[in-house]
Amino acid sequence: MTRLLLLSCSQLKKNTTVLLPAIERYDGPFFKVLRKYRESPNSNLPLTFILSAEHSLIAADELIGNYDRKMTLVRARELQPLVEEKLNGLIQRKTELLQEVMVCMSNNYLEALNPSQLNRLTGYVQESEPKIIHTQGSIGKQVSNLYEWLYQAPPPEIDATGLAQIITFHGKEIKYNVNEILHIAFIKAKEDPIGAARFESWFVPIGELRVAPKWLLSILTGVPVGQFRTLDARKILTQLGVEIKRI
Repeated sequence: MTRLLLLSCSQLKKNTTVLLPAIERYDGPFFKVLRKYRESPNSNLPLTFILSAEHSLIAADELIGNYDRKMTLVRARELQPLVEEKLNGLIQRKTELLQEVMVCMSNNYLEALNPSQLNRLTGYVQESEPKIIHTQGSIGKQVSNLYEWLYQAPPPEIDATGLAQIITFHGKEIKYNVNEILHIAFIKAKEDPIGAARFESWFVPIGELRVAPKWLLSILTGVPVGQFRTLDARKILTQLGVEIKRI
């Protein structure tokens, strides 16, 4: 039996000029969990399609370049007919019944998969199995949902999903896991590129991007950078599972 995984693309991407398979190009938390599962012993990678704001619905092994395009509601509605055509065509070429369908997408992406299309999709699923499973909650919770669906077991307390303990800094609780932290850093660095790049010896790598540890900790807590040292930022971020490198 085959399991089907439908993923939204990721704003985090590997910034290379060569074409990469989509599963390698996208570098958000869902894709890191999926790649790690692929490398695990006895893994059975599900049939995986990715909904891209640029390319519509693509197979995980399709070669794509780097790009920067956001999935808006307008774009999602534009893609609906093409997504429906591609998804139906890809599924109909499968000779095995689908055991389960997992959907990992935000609301804007789901707009491209209209309800009637999802209902038609259930016709390809075994009657005795759950029809369609959606990830729920925060990014960290959704990553855990995907992990559990792939491995058929709950994630460890600290594992490939980047789950971390709650840490308090200057009276502020940091409740994000490492994947959420990197996602926040990537978005905020685009809004404040000068502040993010204000470092001398130590930096946090996010793909091809480098950001200052003090800047990142300030973003996470709201504590001004003048109120703590780089050493403090390195210590807290390391405890959260964030990789820090020296120039």
